Amino acid sequence: MPAAEKRNVESLEALATQISAKASSMVRERAGWNAEAKLTLIHAGSSCAAKWLSKLEVDPEFSDELCLAGAIITIAAGQNSLRNDLKQMLKEQREAEAKRQPILPTTTA
Repeated sequence: MPAAEKRNVESLEALATQISAKASSMVRERAGWNAEAKLTLIHAGSSCAAKWLSKLEVDPEFSDELCLAGAIITIAAGQNSLRNDLKQMLKEQREAEAKRQPILPTTTA
């Protein structure tokens, strides 16, 4: 899990550096995975995977699976929200820069 989280955070940081210091600050505050969801992935992930690998039938106890699904959804939603916010900031920054570009008159010969 730490390696996957690290790769994800690094990709968000790379995007944020293209935008602004404010975007980088937002990534530092929000990019880390939700601690409870991460712990759930670590604790329930192995037993859940073992269940699914050992049999193809549906097991009557879904607690680990539900916890795992909830953790994954929580992490994905948070990261997706942050990524969308960064993309919006980048779009707004590019639009502002385009408006500041002086339009040079064209000369005809």
